[in-house]
Amino acid sequence: MKSISYIHKHYNEKITIEDLCKISHLSRSTYIRKFKEIVKIPPSTYINKQRIEAAKNMLITTNYSLSEIAYRTGFYDAPHFIKNFELETNI
Repeated sequence: MKSISYIHKHYNEKITIEDLCKISHLSRSTYIRKFKEIVKIPPSTYINKQRIEAAKNMLITTNYSLSEIAYRTGFYDAPHFIKNFELETNI
């Protein structure tokens, strides 16, 4: 649960599996296995979904450019953000 809370608070930053393992005090393989058991998806997918949800909110509530939204949600550039957004939302 600590790692999920961390993801929600830091989705806009670079988050590695190693960071989450340290927070959870688990090995990489154990962490990934337990995360999938609890959340039903891998941690990287969960992080991406949180970023996309934040981006959807920003698209609705702000006038930020796509580049700004990409930056504010942890994507390294607008094309990467757009690709992930399209894959996740089919929009």
